[in-house]
Amino acid sequence: MLLSIIAVIVEASDGFTVSHAQSQVITAFSTCRNVTNNSPTGSAVYVPTQTSAEWASFYDNLPSGVTAGSCAGILIKSAALPSPRTMLSCAYSTANNKIYCFGGWSGTAMINQVIEYDPPTDIVTIKSAIVPTLNGVNGRSGLSCANNPGNNRIYCAGGDTANGLVSQIFEYNPLTDTLAVRTSLSSGRSGLSCTTNTSANKINCFGGYTSMANINQNAEYTPSSNSLVIRAVLPSIRDESSCAFSAVTGKTYCFGGDVTGSNAVNEISEYDPVANTMVVKSTTLPAARKQHSCVTHTNGLIYCFGGASSFSIAARQIYEYNPATNTIVTLAHQLPAARTFLSCVSYPPTNKIYCLGGSSPGAVSQIVEYTP
Repeated sequence: MLLSIIAVIVEASDGFTVSHAQSQVITAFSTCRNVTNNSPTGSAVYVPTQTSAEWASFYDNLPSGVTAGSCAGILIKSAALPSPRTMLSCAYSTANNKIYCFGGWSGTAMINQVIEYDPPTDIVTIKSAIVPTLNGVNGRSGLSCANNPGNNRIYCAGGDTANGLVSQIFEYNPLTDTLAVRTSLSSGRSGLSCTTNTSANKINCFGGYTSMANINQNAEYTPSSNSLVIRAVLPSIRDESSCAFSAVTGKTYCFGGDVTGSNAVNEISEYDPVANTMVVKSTTLPAARKQHSCVTHTNGLIYCFGGASSFSIAARQIYEYNPATNTIVTLAHQLPAARTFLSCVSYPPTNKIYCLGGSSPGAVSQIVEYTP
């Protein structure tokens, strides 16, 4: 049955009437539900919301044919980054259930800040630690960061500074707000994509560009031994791709990227860390993409946000990829505006995704919440 959708955002009104074969988004007492009425009686349904107790009683004891699902969609949070920034990198911390963002580019200067975002309270804090300097120069953009649940610390690799490309891998401890350089990649690079293999507590950093050209390297970092090895490489040189590990398949998926500096691709590459193989999947992105951000949600699906085409035309689409079935769809929901160089993070405590900063086309400070 085709339902007509009525989007209503309300807080603690006396009640609402949902007509038959309609859906209504209702928010009362900080709880949002998408109420859909397919009652076999064909009658309208009254939703009481005068008190928190009666609202909860309704969605916990639904009438026949009525559902009250979660409120999927996009929400711009009240909190924002301290200043606009793009080309930052953010990661969820298993140490304290907060999100940390590192560096970025303001549009005129590199940023060296470490930012803490607490989704439940919607509070942003500038931490005391700063991104390491390079030859006395502050600030870094184009780095890539990933959380290691094995020791509850975040590792950031590479990046670009006003003094050149960076090869450093640094470690951040969210509980002590301390930061230390651990080791170095084989060469300085920016535009790489790092993701954690949570099955082995290893971090793989894919692609990027060096001072000479784009690369196809897959550098695997083991925090416990502070060691680096080169593993199966990407199908071709590229930077500005986005990779995400799937616990469902035990493999990492890299989406799109820029091959030559102006040529975005629509490939989905699958890396198997056990077999140490890289294959190109038969499914492709609906459109060529670079400068996007992909994350694995707690539902096992991978979501890719925004990005740009070969001609650097920014996009606002959200793609949903199922690694178990190798299928991809373009979702109806979209970012508030076309956006590149954003950093998106899956937040397991609430099953939401947060996308921070980016370029739209200038640097932005927005924090966007997405509920799949």
